[in-house]
Amino acid sequence: MEKFVPPAYNASAFTCPHCAVLAQQHRTDGLVRSGNGVTLLDELALHRCQSCAKWIVWWDTKMVVPVIAGFAPANPDLPPEIARDYAEAASIVAQSPRGAAALLRLCVQKLCAHLGYNQAKIDDAIAAMVKDGLPVKISQSLDVVRVIGNNAVHPGAMDLADDVNLVQQLAGLINLIAENRISEPKSIDELFAKLPAGAQTAIAARNTKAMPGPATI
Repeated sequence: MEKFVPPAYNASAFTCPHCAVLAQQHRTDGLVRSGNGVTLLDELALHRCQSCAKWIVWWDTKMVVPVIAGFAPANPDLPPEIARDYAEAASIVAQSPRGAAALLRLCVQKLCAHLGYNQAKIDDAIAAMVKDGLPVKISQSLDVVRVIGNNAVHPGAMDLADDVNLVQQLAGLINLIAENRISEPKSIDELFAKLPAGAQTAIAARNTKAMPGPATI
């Protein structure tokens, strides 16, 4: 999957919101015809994608054309019901970063349930996963999306009203979690299944033998 770089007002390269290609973006100032001359508008700026040649328009440092900033493509191994929430969040992030963050929090809740952790509170589900050996960085990623998503719908210390970039980073964490918890185990299982049956049996016997026996008094 190609790296996703969110569009940014002063950046010279980012993932084009039109063609979804990471490309150089040629920036020009906004000029408006005025009488017999032109006037420079400090609030207006434009990027032209060097891949598809389409224009990205900024007003007062905010992208106004196209209106959807979007996310990196969803991990293809995300279950369909989670992928739908992810896509909905991507479709509204430019207009409502708070709404998109809340949907990504819902993605985390559904991911926990998909992985077999059905606790009523996401915090409890993450705690159970940590107890079962969840890597620290993945638990931190889950908590980042959980806490910021909570702040999006409840009064808190963070204001997401205009922070599209932060919410795009949360989407990246969703993909990171899915890669670690779903895609990597799936890939290993598929490779292991290709081993000769005899090798699989011998490995299972070795592992059984290596397991600690019952404690004795």
